[in-house]
Amino acid sequence: VTARLGSKNIVKVLSKEGKLQEFSAKVILIASGSRPSDVICDLPKDHPGICNTDTILNRGKPPKKLLIVGGGPIAVEFATISRSLDIDVTIVSLDWHILPGIDREISGRLKEIMVGWGVSFVPQATVATVSPTGDELTVELTNGISCVVDTVLFAAGRKSNTEDIGL
Repeated sequence: VTARLGSKNIVKVLSKEGKLQEFSAKVILIASGSRPSDVICDLPKDHPGICNTDTILNRGKPPKKLLIVGGGPIAVEFATISRSLDIDVTIVSLDWHILPGIDREISGRLKEIMVGWGVSFVPQATVATVSPTGDELTVELTNGISCVVDTVLFAAGRKSNTEDIGL
């Protein structure tokens, strides 16, 4: 089933069988979901340790050492969950602060708490290259730092699924 916005207050729905129906409403709520943003560097996409926020849940086993790329709410959420599972976590972010757009005092305090939990932070950097060696990934960051992990999670934003719906 696919749907597109038609003229004012009209939604056109195409069934799997190819039947087109039109529905009208005073208010139309669009809940099309989202998907991870495109990967930000050229990576070997077939390695099971290179994940986005959708694919990490299908890995089959939890990581031991996790590098999270991004400092927004999704990255912070995955970091706190992973750390509570005793996974070594490092967050790499282009910004000095986590949770951009949130009050700096609050995000700074949260970062202090997370450091107390054992989460490491690398500010003002992102992934330059990832080189797989067996189950391990050697990650070179844009600031020259190198680290070895078993999982890289790209959590640097999501895109809304609004293509081809008539917006």
